Amino acid sequence: MTAIALITGASSGIGRATALRLAEGGYDLILVGRNRARLQEVVRMATAHGVGVTPVVADLTAEDAIEKTCNALRSEHTHLDLLVHCAGVYSPSGVLEADPDEITRLLTLNVAVPMLLTRGLADQILAARGNIVFVNSSIVFFPKAFSGLYTASRHALVGVADSLRQELRGREVGVLTVFVGATATPMQAQIIEVQKGTYDERYLLAPEDVAQAIHSAISLDRAAEVTELYVRPRRLA
Repeated sequence: MTAIALITGASSGIGRATALRLAEGGYDLILVGRNRARLQEVVRMATAHGVGVTPVVADLTAEDAIEKTCNALRSEHTHLDLLVHCAGVYSPSGVLEADPDEITRLLTLNVAVPMLLTRGLADQILAARGNIVFVNSSIVFFPKAFSGLYTASRHALVGVADSLRQELRGREVGVLTVFVGATATPMQAQIIEVQKGTYDERYLLAPEDVAQAIHSAISLDRAAEVTELYVRPRRLA
């Protein structure tokens, strides 16, 4: 039976790189993203490895989007070997200035969407004794001024992953959090612009390196489980 992976945020950055690495490893893919043109390009590159690829163009924060996505996937697949949560959004809002609507937007995409998508696909993941990967940020360990809202959402995601791991004890499902340092992605470019810094890829992780770390972690024998990974640039600015 061919292994199947679903990746959110698959149209760019770490999600894109992870999709291509998994395609190289022989996974059939379900790729979720909001940008149709960019997602189709990832589909084209992934299918070159001879695997099946299903694109899902969706804004998972929209009403009923998660339910519709899960229903469609459940009707076609009885198992899901890997769920990778890469979709996320950054906000420069500090603790004292966070707008209520911005709080809702960030917590919805960065926390609620991974929770609800995992819940909706839990039966398929349990059937495969699969893996769930939460791509998180090193800002959890190194909070910065005027990033309180984003930092809070990333701490919340740690809580989701850690609690889920305990809920699934004895069910042979792996739950991995990947804490990623500064990476050459559109989100990182936005962060650096807000901080009035210089975007220099010499001091940033390549998304492909993060994808390789994820693939290595989930490729271990079932007797072993990696629960946390921290990947950072070797060369620090």
